[in-house]
Formats: sequence, structure tokens, C-alpha cells
Amino acid sequence: VLGGDITAITNITSTVPSGKFLIDETSPLPPKSLAIANGGITISGLGLLSSSGWKATGPVIATPIVNYTLLRDKIKAAITLNNAGSFTINNSNGVSNIISHPDHFTDSNGYTYLLTSDITINDPGLWDLGNNKIVLLADGNVTINGPINNQSDNSGFFMVLSGGNIIINPTVGLPSYFAIATLEGVYFAQGDIFLSGNPPTTSSKFIRIEGSVIGMGSVNITGRTFLDASNNPAVQFVFRPDQVVLMPNTVLHTNLLWQEVAP
Repeated sequence: VLGGDITAITNITSTVPSGKFLIDETSPLPPKSLAIANGGITISGLGLLSSSGWKATGPVIATPIVNYTLLRDKIKAAITLNNAGSFTINNSNGVSNIISHPDHFTDSNGYTYLLTSDITINDPGLWDLGNNKIVLLADGNVTINGPINNQSDNSGFFMVLSGGNIIINPTVGLPSYFAIATLEGVYFAQGDIFLSGNPPTTSSKFIRIEGSVIGMGSVNITGRTFLDASNNPAVQFVFRPDQVVLMPNTVLHTNLLWQEVAP
């Protein structure tokens, strides 16, 4: 993990080789990061949690009140969305597939929304979002079979909200370590986020996710066995402040119910 914290409603479990850290606090990244878990933090191998060792274990986190239904309904309270059914992206022109869909909605702030029953993204390649800001919602599962890399960093925004699981195919990734994002954006699943298929299968690919990853069930990295893991991680998460700053108000705002009653 680079430039951010790790928070778990239950446990944090990871294998870290000798001389390495689960959370990288080296310069020029923020000097200290925190691992927080309601359960426990278990580091196997000869590596360490972080150079600072900062951690907090449970119970330290209140029962979460954020869930997919809440996020979806907050958005639907602000805009009109029809369920588009199953949605599949089969090529690198993914942005056009979304903004040209008859059930999409683009608000006055330039955010484009599409509500579906489930989503499959088939090897879309290197997306160039430009200034487009995309929010995909799926009441069911989201399956990702290829990289999502925004070539216009700090301007475009990409968010996936899933009422089920987000499943990343084990073929997604690079054969060697490279500091380029495999996936960019904010990924939220009410269930689990599987980084190597469901059920997990072995993948020798390196995967780097830049943004925020939230699995209310778990974030499961089982199966990622990158061949150079003794020197570089099989999975790397990089915090991206721009993706937080660009979060739409429809997700951030609080809905108020105004009701007048007789005195």
C-alpha cells in the first residue's frame, strides 16, 4: 500500500517477505500511515506491517452504515435513473459505450451515471476519460476482464458501485512490475472484491490499483503469486487524492426528508 491507510471491519491478513513492508512509508509519500482493524492484524513471513508500526485493533470501528443501497438511493434521490439491465463493454471505446447508452444520465456537473443489473468489462484496454466523470452502478456483480487505465490523470473520474461482488479476472495485470495503474478509480462492493477471480485461481500477473478499494465483505488477494514477489509485491494499492476530490456530490451529500405535520 502506497500513500494511504488500511481499514478493515474484521481482520487484516497478509504475507510480507523479509525486508519489506505491507504499508510503504518511504519518501516522498506521507511519512506515517495507519492500519486499523476491528479484529486483528496478522503479518506472516519475515516482513513488517510498516516502518512506523502504527496500528489500531478492535473494537475501534463502529458498525458501518454505508452500503450499496444507501449510495444508490442517494444518487437516485438527486437524478432519474432507469435500470439498463445487463451491460457489457467489449472494446477500448468504453467511455463512448457508457455516455451513448440510452439509459445514461449526465448531470449539470458533468458526471455520467448508468444503473445496471450487472456489468462485464471485457479487456477495454487503456481508457482515456479526458474530462469525463463516470459512475457505474450494478445491483449485482461487476466482472472486470481487462485494465482500466485513465490516460488523462487528475481530470477524469471513474467509480464502480456494486451491490454484489467485484470480480477481477486473474489474467488482468502485467507480467512484470511496472509503476503504471492496471485499474484506476473508486471501487465499492457490498460483497467481496476478488483480485484473482471467484473462486480465486492462481495468477502470476502483477496488479496495481490506483484510487480507493472498498469491499464490505473483504478484499481478497488470494491467488496473486507474482513471480518477483520477493522484491516487488504481487498486488499494489496506491492512494489517489484526485479521485477522492472528484467524488460526486450525489454520493457525498446527505438526503433530508422534509415532512410537515399538524401541531
